[in-house]
Amino acid sequence: MHGNLAITDLNDLYLPIQEAIRTVQPIFLLYLVSYFMPGSSITKLEAYLYAMGVTLSSMLSVVLHQLYFFNGHRTGMHLRIATTGCVYRKASVIIIFRKFTTCRSGSRLSGSERSGKILDVN
Repeated sequence: MHGNLAITDLNDLYLPIQEAIRTVQPIFLLYLVSYFMPGSSITKLEAYLYAMGVTLSSMLSVVLHQLYFFNGHRTGMHLRIATTGCVYRKASVIIIFRKFTTCRSGSRLSGSERSGKILDVN
């Protein structure tokens, strides 16, 4: 079992949760600002709860944003390493292929004949 299975399973949930937070945070802010309007029916406790909602949603948004980009960069680095490994293996095969390939006359291939020749290793 992969050690980071729980973290990678949450990758699909980052964006919907962050969009929900972006939707709810202005609503909390609206009610918080309406507390300061004259004739408001919002109590002081409710205003504190709305302020806490704005603060918590902001903090959660920052944490989720960081985790989303961390996993994105991590996946990008994995792809970069895999691509580099494939290119290195392919280059190694081409170098080995050039060492042991000879022309019909028995001499080694010249530089112009070697360029662009790629060995299919499938």
